[in-house]
Order: sequence, then C-alpha cells, then structure tokens
Amino acid sequence: MLKHNPDVIITYGFNPVMIIAWCYSLIKRIKHVVLTDSWLHTINSLSTAHKLIRQIVFKSSDCFICVGIKSKIFLESYGVLPEKIFTSRLVIDNSYYSMFLNVNKSYDIIFSAQLVNNKMPLFIVEVVNILNHKRKDLKFLIIGQGPLESEIIRKLDEYKIDYYFPGFIQQEELPKYYASAKLLLFPSRNDVWGIVANEACAVGTPVITCEYTGAAGDLIIDGFNGYVLPLIENLWVDKINEILNNEDLYKKLSNNAIDHVQKYTVQIASNGFVDAIEHG
Repeated sequence: MLKHNPDVIITYGFNPVMIIAWCYSLIKRIKHVVLTDSWLHTINSLSTAHKLIRQIVFKSSDCFICVGIKSKIFLESYGVLPEKIFTSRLVIDNSYYSMFLNVNKSYDIIFSAQLVNNKMPLFIVEVVNILNHKRKDLKFLIIGQGPLESEIIRKLDEYKIDYYFPGFIQQEELPKYYASAKLLLFPSRNDVWGIVANEACAVGTPVITCEYTGAAGDLIIDGFNGYVLPLIENLWVDKINEILNNEDLYKKLSNNAIDHVQKYTVQIASNGFVDAIEHG
C-alpha cells in the first residue's frame, strides 16, 4: 500500500491483513469500501467480538459492495444506509454456458458440490432413494469429491440407484454436465451464495434449494425458475416428481432460469464495483 499509494482501499473479510488495510485507510484518510458476501444466517455462529469488529469497521467505511439481496439486508441491519450499498453479484460466463443448451437430458437429477456435511450430500442420497421407489428408470448424476465420497457410494449401491459419479470435473467441462440433467438439487446448511445455481440456470436446468443459501430468493425465485424448500426429504421428493411429471411446468422453469440468470453477468457485477468506487 505504501508503494502504490491507493486512492481507494477495498477489503474483503476481517482477517489481520484486511484489518491492517482498514487501519491504513483511516490513518491516510483513504476511501474505504467493504466487500461482503455475508448475510444474517452465515454470521449467526460468530462471536460477540467478531460482530463488534464488523460494527466498528462498517461505521467508519465510506461505502459497501454486497453480492445480493441477503447481503444488503445484513448490511442494513448493521445500520448501513441503503444509498451507500452497491451490488456486485457472483457470476459466471453465461455466454460460454449457453453453448451447451442443446445437450441431451440424460439424467433426471444432478448434485454438484464438495462431498462434506455442510453441503448435505447424504440428504440428497435419501431424497433420491425415495424417488427411486416412486419413479421408473431414475438416473442420478453426482459431481464432486470429499471425505463423504465412500459413504455416499456405499449408500447409492445399497439403495440400487442408477447413478453416474465422475468425481471432480474441470471447470471448462462443467457446463455439459449441468446441461445433461433436468434438475439441480442444491441443499446446504450454510452457504453465502452457491455458484452452482448460476451454472445450472445458465444451461436451463432449474434449481431446488433451501433458505440457507444466499442465492435463494435472489437468483432462485420460488415457483419461477426453481423452488426454495424446507429441508424435509418428502417435500423435495414431491416437488421433484411434480416438475418431472409436468412438461409445461418444466419448460417454464427452464426458460425462466435462462432469462433470469442474464441479470447476473460480469459486466453488471463490474458496474457494482465502479459505482462504489466513484460514489461520493
């Protein structure tokens, strides 16, 4: 910072390096911008001290960049004025994903995440197991890697589910996998956003998620391009069945997913940074 003599300092997070940068902005009277993807649910587990440092930093900052509606609500709950908040949503290259819109739907369901407890892959396995008893020829695609991999595979085999598990997939290969499934299932115990929702929507794959993801109610709108459901297995089973059994409903959700994700582009996200930097 001493070498570059910045006009604006943007910090992301509250680790020691970011706190030092914030202190430097105060000492040198440099404009300070907070970038955050936090929202009220994701900070519930923070200590009183961690919440207090946020209050102090927010009070002395010039403006703020958030990633979506829930992040904006979080900032406002800390007393930040709405006119100081700018949005730069988490995005992908929609144009690249659109090249895969015509891929055949070989799978009914896709789950794509780290195979860890927070991402709830075992919840999805149980949902798929119930579905497997209700639907003929159900096909399940699961992508990812992590410590729960062996347990997941054991259960899928035990339940006699027809699944394909390619493991970890390189980023440039992901679109064809999302496009090959009819629905993305995206549960979570605590997720600041969930870029998998962008990836699915960009290829016209509707998303079922829960209230504990940042994308819920923002990118994923209940009944419009997917559903936001409580984490109850049978509710997910019933909704999946409803979608897969109703071609008109599926087409509506799919088309809306493609249309709505166009609001989540690199250019629009960049504009949020520019607006914050130029504010005041």
